[in-house]
Amino acid sequence: MIADFSEKEKNGITVIGGANIDIKGRSKNVIQWETSNPGTISIGHGGVGRNVAHYLGLLNIPVTFLGIVGDDDEGREILEKLRNAKVETREIIQSKKDSTGKYIAILDEKGDMQVAVSDTVIMKRVTPRYLIAKAGIIKKSRYVIMDTNLTTQAIHYIAYLCNREKIPLIVDPVSVVKSRKILGILPKITYLTPNSSELNALTGTVIQNPTDRKKAVQQLIKKGVKNIILSNSAQGVFIFSQEFPEGELISTRRKKMVDSTGAGDALVAGMAYGLYHDYALLKAVQIGLIISGLTVTSQETVYSQINENLIKKKIVRMFKIL
Repeated sequence: MIADFSEKEKNGITVIGGANIDIKGRSKNVIQWETSNPGTISIGHGGVGRNVAHYLGLLNIPVTFLGIVGDDDEGREILEKLRNAKVETREIIQSKKDSTGKYIAILDEKGDMQVAVSDTVIMKRVTPRYLIAKAGIIKKSRYVIMDTNLTTQAIHYIAYLCNREKIPLIVDPVSVVKSRKILGILPKITYLTPNSSELNALTGTVIQNPTDRKKAVQQLIKKGVKNIILSNSAQGVFIFSQEFPEGELISTRRKKMVDSTGAGDALVAGMAYGLYHDYALLKAVQIGLIISGLTVTSQETVYSQINENLIKKKIVRMFKIL
């Protein structure tokens, strides 16, 4: 029998999701489709869950990552890098049957992703049975963060467990196609972080103006989602919550972008850092935007120069408090 934990006994964040190798090709000029484009190609570590866990480790949050990599060189490299960032990796599966997942993205000359292909078939092995075995770890968490690289069955079990144990659940929809896996768990989601395309997929609403956006958000809130943090690259981030039923826009200063990959993951990690340290949602999202803003100035999917002292200094500058 798995022990129950009081609120005082709960500690740390558990992140459950994908970990893969990122291959990114950036065109030097405007992309010419159906032909070869001169540019640069880089290889690194990615996966929404992995990226978020990596950031939280760098920010000194006690974090456990649950997921899977292959029993191959790429998988071992991912585990080593996470361990170096102080992420707990002992519960990650190393599969001898599947190779580590891979993600290929094509970026335009501005660093914006134009198209990507994700090979995450290995994620089918993150089963409810595996998660049930790790339920004791999940139950003692203060927050759980989940991405939709997981199977629908795994997603439903995590949502059920968090709801039963009253653990706030943060969900990143990942992509248009994968976002639809959460349609059956909307009432169990505490914080949802879609972009406009994912919001469209979740509601069937084509978002062309503020009225469409409000209609789509209200549809999800009526279905039980507690808080929606909507990324809109043209304007910033909208927060919809009990405090902000009409939506609160946080405008972002457009930094010189090198690579947009990982910006959304950085937003989630920074928001989770803020919530973990008891900041109100508005300020927690602003912390996420600080980290996201730094991420897009680097070719790294996870900005390796991030640390808690740097973020605390930026928080003091922004909020005048610690």
